[in-house]
Amino acid sequence: MKTFTLTEAKKQLGAVLEKAKAGEAIEVTRYGKPMFQFQGGETVVVQRPVSSQRVRHTFGRLLVSMQRRKPKGGRSASAMLADARASRARSHGIG
Repeated sequence: MKTFTLTEAKKQLGAVLEKAKAGEAIEVTRYGKPMFQFQGGETVVVQRPVSSQRVRHTFGRLLVSMQRRKPKGGRSASAMLADARASRARSHGIG
């Protein structure tokens, strides 16, 4: 199996594609870890990098959806969190 770094694969894309088309097994790595493998005309995604910005965006959307949802008791997550914070402040003599 011929191994290319992601940078090498980008620079030599035509050659990499020709080798893959000819049936040669090829692996593309990023930071030393396999990302993709081309074998026998099939592409296998080994590792899919996720940006920290995407993680923050997805987590933010999840938090917003949780705050809007009301559990069986009828109170939103943000209301329960506010009560918990107020209770903690009272127990520590802050509020």
